[in-house]
Amino acid sequence: MGFLLADGAAQGSNGWAMALQFLPFVAIILIFWFLVFRPERQKQKKRQELIESITKNDKIITIGGMHGVVKSINDTELVLLVDEKTGAQIKFNRSAIFTKVTGDEQKGELEPPQK
Repeated sequence: MGFLLADGAAQGSNGWAMALQFLPFVAIILIFWFLVFRPERQKQKKRQELIESITKNDKIITIGGMHGVVKSINDTELVLLVDEKTGAQIKFNRSAIFTKVTGDEQKGELEPPQK
């Protein structure tokens, strides 16, 4: 019977030792979460907010690099005016929006490069 008690005590200490062996793995998972998953979620949230904030007459750039002015927009698609002279328009999915061009960026496009 004394042998069984000693064996039970040894198993208890082995349980803690085994749990401590998994501690580095848990730490790696937590570090990975804070360095990869959390920032990626924040990027997705900002991108979704940008896509939802687009309205008619906003100047945007698509993922493919197409510059244009939003002429119409619905839940899934938008129509861009890409050439004012000819009136050329192209239909895109809303998910193709890369960025909205702000007033400061528009000024930079119109000014010739400084030498």
